[in-house]
Order: sequence, then structure tokens, then C-alpha cells
Amino acid sequence: MLTVGKHFPGLGYATANTDDARVEIRAAAPLLRAAYRPYRACPGSLSAVMVSNAAYPALGAREPAVLSRAVVEDELRRRVGFRGVVISDSLEAKAVRHVPELAVRAARAGVDLLVYPTTEAASSTAYRALLAAARAHPSWRPRLRESARRIRSLKAALK
Repeated sequence: MLTVGKHFPGLGYATANTDDARVEIRAAAPLLRAAYRPYRACPGSLSAVMVSNAAYPALGAREPAVLSRAVVEDELRRRVGFRGVVISDSLEAKAVRHVPELAVRAARAGVDLLVYPTTEAASSTAYRALLAAARAHPSWRPRLRESARRIRSLKAALK
């Protein structure tokens, strides 16, 4: 069994559902960071963390968190210290599905595993976009290899 903490950095201040609309959480950074306590308290027991599709301007993320290096790398990886697999929320949700180059932007933000829950075509399109980006930008390949290593480690834990 895997354990996933979600929806980082938190949806407690949300006024709508990101499945249905674009959401901007306007809480101050100290309030948002106070909600990191559970992520810090169980670093060894969380297999993965799902990143929210809401935007958090106080954390430097005017775009959805799933597209923000400020949230994924600075807040989750550096400030919280999480080293496991980072998973997107649904990339078919209304909050994000309109974003151009969505899969590539999420991966560049530091997301390891991209979630397309309802259509195989969307995940195939995302795969092709990531492959094209990796071919076009060789400097990005080490980041993709690191994501693949984390995903393989997660899969190995299931055996």
C-alpha cells in the first residue's frame, strides 16, 4: 500500500473546487506554511505528495501550484524536505486543462508523475510532448532521469 499526502500546500482556504474552476488561495504565506506540519511529521511514511491545482500568490505561485517551481521545489522539496514522488492533481481538471504545454510545464516545475485519470489520449499526448521537450532540450534530461528514478523506487516499494 502507498500513502499519498494531498493537496500540497493545502486547500483549507479554498473557496471552490479545482475540479470545477480556477482557484486562487489568498491566505498569507505563514498561514499556508503552518499547514505543512503533517508533511514534515511523516516524511518516511509518505510514499508521494500530490500537488494542488490551486494558485498560491503568497508562495510565489500566481499559476496553479502544479505548474510552480516555487511550490514544488522551493516549498515542498526545500522547505518541507520531501524527497519522494511528487504527483499532480488531475491535469484534466477545469483549473488547468486549458494551459498550453501543460504536461511539460508541470514536469519542469518538478512534478514526477502526471495524472490524466479519464482519457488515455490525453496521457499519450502528454508523453509525446515530454519526449519532444527532452529531445529539444538535452539539459532537461537529468531532471527527467531523477523523476524516473523516484518513480522506479516507488514501484519497487510495492513488491
